[in-house]
Amino acid sequence: MRKIAFVVVLLLAPVAAHAATIYDVSGPSPFGFANQTVLVEGWTQNALYNGVTITAPLEDNSSGGPIGGVEGTVYLTNRIGPGTTVANLVAPPVTVSGLTNTFTVRTLFTGLTLGPGSYYLTFRSTNSNPLSMSMEGSSTPTVTVGAGVTDAGSDGQITPDPFPPATAVTLIPPGNLFVTVTGTLVANYGVPAISPAVLALLGLALVLAGLKFTMR
Repeated sequence: MRKIAFVVVLLLAPVAAHAATIYDVSGPSPFGFANQTVLVEGWTQNALYNGVTITAPLEDNSSGGPIGGVEGTVYLTNRIGPGTTVANLVAPPVTVSGLTNTFTVRTLFTGLTLGPGSYYLTFRSTNSNPLSMSMEGSSTPTVTVGAGVTDAGSDGQITPDPFPPATAVTLIPPGNLFVTVTGTLVANYGVPAISPAVLALLGLALVLAGLKFTMR
């Protein structure tokens, strides 16, 4: 009987939280970009994640070597395109410097909590043709999404809006810009929750099944 009760407790105990993939883009034969000053990629989620970290491989393609100072700026917003303002920023913009002429993974955002909604990363290079901050991409990308997450796609433009996230773009899935977003799933609102009453009934059923088994 004690063994059965112990099993029930284990089944009803919360599962330990751990970081998992929210949105990840990779792929074969990677390449950089030359003249698309603004590159955008996004995803939509109906889940709540915390401890979110966003990374991306970046390089400076400038002729004659990396430029000094700020090579680009990265924005995270909950809206994209005309009409987008600073009110749509999810976190303060990140300025990027110290890139080399080879792709190196940079941590752009960390410690975020992202609830249900759409999220967009806008990469604005300081210089263009070639870019002082180039993303890495693939023409045959592999997109991996977490629970409650869908790919919104990516796009790029040569001429940016004064506020880069407001640049007119048309995102087309699959996204082909290498980005990794990880975090801890708190709640997936796309999956019906199991009420405490149902869990209690499940536990009772397991206990009764155990008693029936031990009485044989």
